[in-house]
Amino acid sequence: MLYSNRNHCCGGHYYIDPCGCRVGPTGPTGPTGPAGGGADYTNTEPDNARAYTVNQCTGAIDIWNGATGKSLGSIPLASSPLEITINQTTKLAYVTESDGSLQVIDLRTNQIVATLPNNYGTRPAVNENTNTVYVADAGSPVLNVINGADNSVVTQIPLSDIPAAIAVDPTLNRIFVAEPGANAIQVIDGNTNQVIQTIPVPNAPLRIAVNPNTHMVYVVSENPNGASSSNEELLTTINGSTGFILNRQPFPGDNQGGDIAVDTVNNQVMIATDLGSGSTYLFDGDGNLIRQITTTNNDGYDTGAAVNPETGNTYQVDPQSGLSIYNKNGDKVQTIPSPCADGVDVTNL
Repeated sequence: MLYSNRNHCCGGHYYIDPCGCRVGPTGPTGPTGPAGGGADYTNTEPDNARAYTVNQCTGAIDIWNGATGKSLGSIPLASSPLEITINQTTKLAYVTESDGSLQVIDLRTNQIVATLPNNYGTRPAVNENTNTVYVADAGSPVLNVINGADNSVVTQIPLSDIPAAIAVDPTLNRIFVAEPGANAIQVIDGNTNQVIQTIPVPNAPLRIAVNPNTHMVYVVSENPNGASSSNEELLTTINGSTGFILNRQPFPGDNQGGDIAVDTVNNQVMIATDLGSGSTYLFDGDGNLIRQITTTNNDGYDTGAAVNPETGNTYQVDPQSGLSIYNKNGDKVQTIPSPCADGVDVTNL
């Protein structure tokens, strides 16, 4: 874990302990602190911080207070939820479900306000400046463009291959689509809904994220050696303004992509890995590895990661250990037991 145990041998005045020190009587038991021991890391989340985790066991979105870890209830859905993305401006959440539908939830009331039937499959991405939602079809090379104001499908953009992940730079109004089968990132102009560039990224790009402040695009792909036996993944850092690849950073992984989240407050990137590798990785804004963080092994599902856009603290979930909150240094400040958590996003209400 992140903490180291500290022994304090010498105490009071009444008996001799195994260290040879006199120790007084045991005092009253205090409240239980964070798991581990040693240095305590303070949870700096505000009381209005809310984490929303996908619960595929109950078919609901579970709600948590990010400051206290207290459960704030659940939002039941029609079928098993897959992915969740929150528009930080409108406080609407977009949830893809196993039946192919897209649910729109007003987080101020926790009510479903729209259901869009289709065959949606990826995690939605949102341009908060234009109030536009992007979500791909499951198993089809199509990107759906949805008007967030009335939940109407504006258009469908044909792609060269089936997409795995989508990210948006709202400042540039560009959409970046990872296509693992094509070993490429498609760049779409949000003004024209046209593909304007194809960026080759080898070894099946699976996850993608953007820092809109720096316009850096971060892509997680499978091992850079091209061999399925290699336990490595690759973080490719791209200048989203030019499409130039700036850095390629291999790191230990499991060839499944995990999840990636960008901390725009501190200009950092956190990647959670899959399939029991038991590690999370912290990178700087240039895509250089800062720290490997040992975590509880998950049970083989994709872990989820998200960042509080106001504090920069990172939330990570996996179905075994639950929901964990990390500070900017990668120190775990709290773990919230949340069985079956498999996807997360965060906002401040």
